[in-house]
Amino acid sequence: DRAQAAGRATPLPVPVASIVQDVGKKVETQVGTMVWVDNWKPQIVNEALIPRDYLMPDTKKLAAACNAGIEVPGVLRVNEPFQRASR
Repeated sequence: DRAQAAGRATPLPVPVASIVQDVGKKVETQVGTMVWVDNWKPQIVNEALIPRDYLMPDTKKLAAACNAGIEVPGVLRVNEPFQRASR
C-alpha cells in the first residue's frame, strides 16, 4: 500500500465489539437461579491514544530512581528522613 511504500506506519485496525444474542439475564431451575452480571473491563489496543488523565506513574520505579540519585523530568527528589529504632 502507499503508506508502506512511503515509509509511514499504517494504523492498526481497531477491534469492534461483537454483538451477542441476548439470552436473558436470569435463569431459574429447581437447583437454583443463575444470573448474568455485566463485567466490563478495559482492553488496551493502543497505549499512545490513552488520555493522560487515565495514566498512572510507576511509583516503585520512581522511588528506585530517586534512591539511585537519578533525576527524572517532572519529579522532584525530596529527602524525608525518618527514625529507625534498633536493639
